[in-house]
Amino acid sequence: MEVPKGWKLIDGSQTGELLLTWNEQGERATISVNIFVPPNVIPDDRLADTFATIIKGMYGNQADFEMRSPVPEDAGTVVIEWASTLEIGNSKVKFQASSKLQRLNDKFVIFTFGAIAPKFPELKDYFFRIANGKVINADIAIP
Repeated sequence: MEVPKGWKLIDGSQTGELLLTWNEQGERATISVNIFVPPNVIPDDRLADTFATIIKGMYGNQADFEMRSPVPEDAGTVVIEWASTLEIGNSKVKFQASSKLQRLNDKFVIFTFGAIAPKFPELKDYFFRIANGKVINADIAIP
C-alpha cells in the first residue's frame, strides 16, 4: 500500500487482529488497515449491519460521533462514512472518515481513511486511489 512519505506508522496489532495506522505528521489525517477473522461466519445479507456494529464499536466512543448508513458496493464491499470531534492541542476539530469493509476468504479487512474537516474533501480522491491500489494477501497470518 502506498502511504504518503513521512507519515508515522503505529502498529496496534494484538492477538487475533492486525491493526496498522499511519498518521500525517500534523495529525490532520490518518489511514488504517484492520484485518481479523470474525468470531462467526457472517452471511452477505448481514454484512452491512455487522459492519455498522463494528464501526460503532471502534469509533462510537469519540465525541460527537455520527455515522451514515452503510452503502453496499457492487464488488461486495461495504462503505460507511462517519464523523466525530477530536481535540488537537487546545482546539476541537471535526474529523471526517470513510471506512470500507472487504471480505477476504475468512478474514475481514477494514480500510479507514480520515482527515480533519477542511482537509477531508481535498484528500478523499487521493485516499480512494490508495484504497483501490492496495493488495492484501488473503493468506496473511494474523498474530
